[in-house]
Amino acid sequence: MIAIAHCVKQGINTLRYISGEDTTRKHRPDLIHRIADFFLPRDADAMGIWLKMNAAACNHPKLKASLINIKLCPPQQYTSHFTQADWEQLWIDFAREFDAIEMRDANGKVFSPRTNISNSMATVWLHCDSKSGIPHLHIAVSRVDENDCVSNDHRIDLRAQQAAQIVARRRGWITAKDVRREIISAISADCLSVLKQMPQWSWQLYVSLLQSKGYEVKLRRNAEGMVKGYTIRKGNSIYKASELGIGRKLNASRIYHTWQTLHTSSEETEHRGSVPAGVHKPSVGAHVPMPQRYDDYRDYRQGRVRTDIEVNGQKLQRFIPRDVIALLNDEFDYRSVANWQPLTNLALALFTMVVQPDVAPTVGGGGNTNDLKWGRDPREDELEWARRCAREARRQIPLQHRSSRRR
Repeated sequence: MIAIAHCVKQGINTLRYISGEDTTRKHRPDLIHRIADFFLPRDADAMGIWLKMNAAACNHPKLKASLINIKLCPPQQYTSHFTQADWEQLWIDFAREFDAIEMRDANGKVFSPRTNISNSMATVWLHCDSKSGIPHLHIAVSRVDENDCVSNDHRIDLRAQQAAQIVARRRGWITAKDVRREIISAISADCLSVLKQMPQWSWQLYVSLLQSKGYEVKLRRNAEGMVKGYTIRKGNSIYKASELGIGRKLNASRIYHTWQTLHTSSEETEHRGSVPAGVHKPSVGAHVPMPQRYDDYRDYRQGRVRTDIEVNGQKLQRFIPRDVIALLNDEFDYRSVANWQPLTNLALALFTMVVQPDVAPTVGGGGNTNDLKWGRDPREDELEWARRCAREARRQIPLQHRSSRRR
């Protein structure tokens, strides 16, 4: 179930919309039904309800937004048999859970006390006139209760969401989190399917194939034109790339490796068990030496950016691939990792092989500038190599999270 709540100043306009009296909108009066009124005159029109609620707020001159506008949208499969009494009971259950929520901070201090909308003037209307055809409730509630106390409106949107989750769980309904989880799973499956279809990696092709499936994709680029992230829109909801896939495999910094892994797996599956002519299959347990692969990254090439690496107090200039920089920025996010700079510096030193793991510096500078290569599999791409260097950097320098430092 989905619930939306916010406070409004121009309560009369909200009441006219809820009751279907707003002539500026294309309403279907036959699809808007009055469900119940609480502490209000019977069959009062929008103006009559507003005058009654406004009069209750006269004792509180500093109260600017005196009306709470709430929308409840339960799953349609559970409400097809609902009577007027069922819809009224749904509102009563929601209001009770809404009032029971008391929000506290990390130290246990209350920052949003309980409300009392169950004991306040309210009018409840059922709308069946939406384009989707899904019945939903619109409720207007006075913030001033029958005891002349004002219900607080701090984080009222979050309070409504939590109350809806509680009501849905108690009734055994699908919650909004469940629906979102299912949608994310379906989008992730479509993204992986698109990656499998792509004969070569291209952001343009990736976006085009997703658009053909009905999605809206928006890429976020940095000043150099490199894709730093993207979002996918389905209906009225927008999903970040970090929410998709397992282990953030569909992130902008990791998606190329995911595409490569999918195609490598497919090729290995097709050729599994077959040995090309003229090639002898090694026996089990035989040692197959791997030639070392090395690139000192001293020369500029397209797709690389100039980067300074500090070793032994000296700054070495190297040209690092943009994808590698993006990956390390994601691995050591400065917003959550306090010591991101020494970690990144060490990972880049390992990546360019100006230091080795066994003599790697423990904090930022220091190290070894000899020409020994600590081994890169020739079949290993740059991003996988960079991930291995990041893991080694984390082993040498433990992560310090900013949240833990604040404490």
